[in-house]
Amino acid sequence: MEYQEDVIELREIFRMFRKRLWLIVTITVLAGVMSASISYFVLKPEYQLTTTLLVNKKPTNDQLIYNEIMANEALVKTYEEIIKSRSIAQEVIDRLHLSLSVDQLDRKVHVGSVDKSQVLSISVIDHDPALAAAIANTLADVFKAKIVSLMNVENVQIVDRAVVLSNLQPVKPKPLLNTAIAVVLGLMVGAGLAVLLEYLDTTIRAEEDVYRYLEMPVLAVIGHIGGYPPKEEGTAPGAVERPEAPKLAVTEAAAGKGEAGSGAQG
Repeated sequence: MEYQEDVIELREIFRMFRKRLWLIVTITVLAGVMSASISYFVLKPEYQLTTTLLVNKKPTNDQLIYNEIMANEALVKTYEEIIKSRSIAQEVIDRLHLSLSVDQLDRKVHVGSVDKSQVLSISVIDHDPALAAAIANTLADVFKAKIVSLMNVENVQIVDRAVVLSNLQPVKPKPLLNTAIAVVLGLMVGAGLAVLLEYLDTTIRAEEDVYRYLEMPVLAVIGHIGGYPPKEEGTAPGAVERPEAPKLAVTEAAAGKGEAGSGAQG
């Protein structure tokens, strides 16, 4: 019995989605089209350029090589914070004559390092790839010059400078990914809206709806007026068919009221 109820519920779900299929498809298509249009025609592409630094000092004694490497690795995290400092950012703004505040420049810059590595990367994201490269390279130059006076050590070398290549691709936006996400979200919203509309629709269309919404058993069904039933086999030619009686579900409560009314009239 439980298995049959599960099957009925599953069929009901499919029926509900099939009934509101136009709504689900419409919302899904609109979400995908809007996302693709915004990604391709509204949002400006952003490019990322990176300058790579190496934190390493040539040891004066071969026996101190390991200790020097460990010390340089420990300094990498400190150097990340120094590169992001306000003093270095302000000097970069002054050198390049940027119309940016220190906070605005800071949001464009990302400094990172690989775990247990002496390599630092300065990445800058901007709509103008040439400007992004200039900011990354200037940050590296300013930091390399500042670190000598700040830490009293000269152990930073520039490995690779940021260069604008002819085949450079933007990192933002990603139209295909954005469209795929929008389609999935549109499908979810459409399905959720279909479920909500079906839940709010309490129209009684079948006998089982009477028990579902009114929680009353059906005692009788009255036929529907306005149509002729299909001609059955064996019907005499020329015979006039009577219209089918109207179908109306009669509940136990309605039947009780009818009996009470008849008794009052008698």
